[in-house]
Amino acid sequence: MILITDVVNSPVGYALLHLILSQKGHEPVRVMATSHDHLSQEEGFEPIVASYYDLPSLDRALKGVDTLLISTFNLFADYRSGYVNLLHEAAEAGVKKILFISSVGRSDSVSLPMRENRETEMCIRACGIPYVIFRVNILMENLPLFIGTDQQHGIYYPAGNGRVAFVSVHDVADAIFPFVSGCTTMENRVYTLSHEVTYSFQDIAVKLSPYYAGGVRYESVDMSLYRASLSQLKLPDDTVVRLCSVAKAISMNSYDLSDYTLKKLLGRHAREAQLQQRIRHWFSQKESAPLLFGGQLTMLGDYLRGMHNRL
Repeated sequence: MILITDVVNSPVGYALLHLILSQKGHEPVRVMATSHDHLSQEEGFEPIVASYYDLPSLDRALKGVDTLLISTFNLFADYRSGYVNLLHEAAEAGVKKILFISSVGRSDSVSLPMRENRETEMCIRACGIPYVIFRVNILMENLPLFIGTDQQHGIYYPAGNGRVAFVSVHDVADAIFPFVSGCTTMENRVYTLSHEVTYSFQDIAVKLSPYYAGGVRYESVDMSLYRASLSQLKLPDDTVVRLCSVAKAISMNSYDLSDYTLKKLLGRHAREAQLQQRIRHWFSQKESAPLLFGGQLTMLGDYLRGMHNRL
């Protein structure tokens, strides 16, 4: 039995779930969900309502589980204490392998989600269960969460000239899938999943410009303006701080990490040739044609508010 902690808000968890379900005779899959999620067992997996902070529900979720995939997206909230509960219950339940979707970043990064992930990695190493950790760079599919979905009037984000080795969730899921399915059995390893080529937000603007009559302009706005814009979405102060920390980390080139591990795991070149096509698909959507995320259509502002309401 495979337990996935998040598929509704985690692009990697969502993509891996569907890769598993596409295989004939696949191992049974269970997915942690909240009471607000609309997941159906008819889709080929077992949804189970569970919370990191409710130990009896974790016991039910982990019963009979061999492989635990921790895919929860921590951009908006700190899950460290919940992960401690999950790892303790996983050890008690006899889980045989843990896979953790972490994030890349330099050791001195100011990104709060990245620093929290490093602490979680240490907890995983200490829990005694064989593990594989995947440090994933920023997904190109998640870019609208940072700078919106309508670039007709320009890209405004406080990233300066910072560069990011964006990766596609499809490549990441393809690379991780053999570890989830048991086809690859390496244990107690850390893999960095990043692209060989890095891009600035100016590069993104250039790639989008052919699709807009007036071109696309990138302006690195002041952090105070970005913070004020986030506050207008009525997000809690701690979430605003988290998002600002990621923007600051990008501006400091914490995600400017070229790496060939993804290419090696895939056995082919990561989809650099498809970068422009994918960016156009995600970014040419206007605000009235909302963002596709986790299998559901959601406006950017509504998504951010919805994430807060789920916490």
